[in-house]
This record gives sequence, structure tokens and C-alpha cells, in this order.
Amino acid sequence: MLGTYGNNVTLESGRFKTCSQDTTPATVHVNDCERKFRVVFTGLEELEPWNSLNVHVFHKVKFNIVIAYQYTKAGMFDEEQGGFEETSGNGDHDAVQERAFTDAHDLMRTLTYHENFGVLQVTPLVEVFSFHPSDEGNSLELFSDRAILTFGMEAFVKTLTSVSYAAA
Repeated sequence: MLGTYGNNVTLESGRFKTCSQDTTPATVHVNDCERKFRVVFTGLEELEPWNSLNVHVFHKVKFNIVIAYQYTKAGMFDEEQGGFEETSGNGDHDAVQERAFTDAHDLMRTLTYHENFGVLQVTPLVEVFSFHPSDEGNSLELFSDRAILTFGMEAFVKTLTSVSYAAA
């Protein structure tokens, strides 16, 4: 999502920014919330029965991508409220929905592109062999100062059950 990985189908660098560790897209300051995101894991499912003799285990990892958009319509704040005037505003319903839909489309296109799958550089080995959009948790909520896009994804991964039997 940060635009630093991919083959042929990628996201431009700087389009999205991660939330700091002590904030979420819903709590980050409104002046800094535009396209701040967090990946929230929602579940893990084994795709085959566990067997201690298996070298690999297949999982379905469920997660939501949550993205904030600054949403301030002209005239929605009193003139006394710091920084906002009667003519301030960078969005309306159509504009924020268009940004959110475009981002969701581009993210799904990038994540589900087969050449972007592969082995993660972690120990033990994790190989992502498929991403799919999920029907769970998809929404765009409009609040007074921001909109929050949530959409679900599923990653199908293969992991090693042991790094080395010799070390055990």
C-alpha cells in the first residue's frame, strides 16, 4: 500500500500513509487523516486439518483495510472553530465516495494481481499464493470531519510448520 512493492501493477508511492502506532484512521487528527490507513486482521482459518507431520500448512488470513478521508463541507463548522471558515471544505458526498471507490478499486487490482504474490521475507517461510476481496465488513461511513472506508480481503498463504527439525 505504500507503493514500494509490486510488478507491473503498483500503487504510486505516497498515496497512502500508515497511522502511527497510537492512532487509528478514526482517531488520527483531522488535519492529518487524509488516506491514513491501517490493516486490521480479523481471522485465520486453516484450509486443511492440522497434522504435525505436515511440512506446510495452508491458511486463509482475513483482514480489513481501513482508510480515512478528510471530509469537511463548506459551512459545516462555526467560523469560531479554529482554521475552518464558512467557505472551507474539501469534500462532499460524491467527492469522498469517488475517492474511496477509486482507492478500493486500485488496491484490489494491485493486491490481486498474480505477479505481486510471492514469498515474504520472514522466518518461518510465508508464501502468499492468492488474494481475494471479501464481502465481509465493506462500508464507507461518513462522520462530521472524515469518512472511513473499510473493505475486507482474504490472503491464502502457505507456511512452514517448522524452521528446522534439527534444531528441535
